[in-house]
Amino acid sequence: MRKKVPAFLIFVICGAMALPCRAQSPGIDKLLKTLETTPSDTLRINLLTDLVGLLIKTDNYDQALPYSKEALDLSIKIKFPIGYGRSLNQLGNIYQEQGNLTEALKYYQLFLKAMQALGDPDAISAAYNNISLVLKAQGDYVQALDYLGRSLKLDEISGNQLGAAQTMINIASIYNAQGDYAKAIEYHTKSLDIFEKTGSQKGVSSALNNIGNFYNNQHQTAKAIEYHTRSLEIRRAIGDKKGIGSSLHNLGNAYESQKDYAKAIEYLKQSLSIREAIGDKQGIASTLSVLGSVYKSIGDYPRAFYYASNSLKIRETIGDKKGLASSLSALSGIYQAQNNPAEAITYANRSMKIAQELGNVKLIKTAAELQHECYKVLNRPDSALISYELFIKMQDSLDSEENQRAILQQEFKYEYAKKELAIQKELELAALRFEFEKKQDAARTEKEKQALRFEEQLKRTQLEADYKERQLTLEAEQSRKSESAKLEQDKKDAVAQAEIRRKEFQRNAFIGGFALMLLLASTFFTQRNRINKERKRSDELLLNILPLEVANQLKSNGKADATLIDQVTVMFTDFQGFTQLSEAMSPNELVQDLNECFSAFDHICEKYGIEKIKTIGDAYMAAGGLPIPNQTHPGDVVQAALEIRDFMLQMHLRKMKQGLPYFEIRIGIHTGPVVAGIVGVKKFQYDIWGDTVNSANRLESACAIGKVNISQTTYERVKEQFDCVPRGKVAVKGKGELDMFFVEKRASSL
Repeated sequence: MRKKVPAFLIFVICGAMALPCRAQSPGIDKLLKTLETTPSDTLRINLLTDLVGLLIKTDNYDQALPYSKEALDLSIKIKFPIGYGRSLNQLGNIYQEQGNLTEALKYYQLFLKAMQALGDPDAISAAYNNISLVLKAQGDYVQALDYLGRSLKLDEISGNQLGAAQTMINIASIYNAQGDYAKAIEYHTKSLDIFEKTGSQKGVSSALNNIGNFYNNQHQTAKAIEYHTRSLEIRRAIGDKKGIGSSLHNLGNAYESQKDYAKAIEYLKQSLSIREAIGDKQGIASTLSVLGSVYKSIGDYPRAFYYASNSLKIRETIGDKKGLASSLSALSGIYQAQNNPAEAITYANRSMKIAQELGNVKLIKTAAELQHECYKVLNRPDSALISYELFIKMQDSLDSEENQRAILQQEFKYEYAKKELAIQKELELAALRFEFEKKQDAARTEKEKQALRFEEQLKRTQLEADYKERQLTLEAEQSRKSESAKLEQDKKDAVAQAEIRRKEFQRNAFIGGFALMLLLASTFFTQRNRINKERKRSDELLLNILPLEVANQLKSNGKADATLIDQVTVMFTDFQGFTQLSEAMSPNELVQDLNECFSAFDHICEKYGIEKIKTIGDAYMAAGGLPIPNQTHPGDVVQAALEIRDFMLQMHLRKMKQGLPYFEIRIGIHTGPVVAGIVGVKKFQYDIWGDTVNSANRLESACAIGKVNISQTTYERVKEQFDCVPRGKVAVKGKGELDMFFVEKRASSL
């Protein structure tokens, strides 16, 4: 569990197993006596949460639960946010260690909301990690990785290097469970580098231990022993007893892989002794299981059964599903080795059921192999064949990263849908979500009408400017002709007068004509300046609506032809919970925040040569590669989307610290052909149409909060520029199942 949040928060997720209760420590007794005489509510909450922390450390979860609930109720009563957040987190710890993952997830999610309200990015990041650990235990690796990705992004922004390193370890553990060993070792190595640079010896020992486990899983036992030995030396030097127990256990595991059973038993018994002394129940169960495996390998079945069955009892008590499946497989193997296939198949079937619930390929493979051997002995060839086919399928999936991911993602999709439905029902959000979507649809319709009315006003202003320009030109021409006619008439009248007045008249006519020309010139230049200003203003208004090339074509020809563009990258963004937030904000605040967001989006799009198409309510649409096609538009749009996402995250953090509502964004991107052009006769709107636009919209709807979701087509164009995490096939309305990827900037060495 990460330790990177303010002192008032305790994040304790330690192993909890059903060993006999030990006597309470003097610290617990002292706190209980102090509680009896404490009149202050605030002090009582602090004492209660301190007491719960000690009880958790001593694995007394049943005793800790009522104290934690009392602290939570009292914190709510007196509106004490620190006690509220601490109690929520401790309740999550307790329920997780008791194996009640549904309750643990509920309280961790409430804890996350409380930390978001306080605006502490380190605490929020730790909450994301807590949630990810529950999801991992449930076998929901996709969601767990999503929360860890959010945590890592917050760590990087806030500069929390140790927190980032711990998050990387958790990410690596999931990749390792998925069989993506390249990603696993990448994150393990990065975490080790950070711990070494920051001088965290405990972190270094943890990273070395994880890398050792990685090499042992890859059957490179010599390297595994090297890393575990280095980890053990550091842990002994700093007195980390729990870490020492872990390193000794892993060394025993590595020697078992080398079939050096004497050394394996030696290290495992040392580990068991330390873990029993400190009460590390989860560690005890793990070491007992490996000891059972070693004794089975050397043919000592009574001892093997003793250790494996004790491990199973502990894991059943604490709800460790992955460990439970492993212990059941171990017992099945022991019964099988003793020629008792009837008992062996019972345990193998139980292990298979749990392994399939978790979606763990390795555990499914082991259980399938055990089933196959049992069914052969029991003379059930049909069942044996089914188990063998499943075994081969799991073996292929482990050998092929692509096949493995496809299998897991199909299982995750079904399991995720069930878990999401359960959580939504428990938190009573289904009715609220329906009402929210109804209001959101209505709000978007009204805002779209407002946008269209605004565009119509712009067009009307442009037409009025053109009319004024033509009117002023006609007036100037008429004035010039009238004055010329008058001069001609004056000239004829002067010729008809007496000779003695002709020179005087000519002089007067000359002076009058010169003055008139000056007046006409002045009028002409004044009118021309007015015309130029109106033309400039109309051009600016037009360019706010249309791209430059389209606007020029429209002014030259009076129309702009629609064009088919073979390759365009379309981006949609949308704000999560916009309608609900808008109800909590004043109109001025809402417009100000929207203007800040969309202005930033406009600048980012302009930076990468991307054409903004339109905004509809809180949705923003832009496209790269038009109206002039280019070859860089997929990378340009993805880069712009990531900058937009980062801008929103920075705004998110700023708003949280100020205690203000904030927007959370989803972004979808797809590449393909579109038709681009102008529609309408009373107002002009440059727009794009086609399946590419619809697909980009669906990708945005299927995106997670704070993520950039791209299609397979876009992925093929940008996979060399960015890190892409495959999501598998995701069902979308009207499209069936589409391959999708979360995209991030290329990871650099930290």
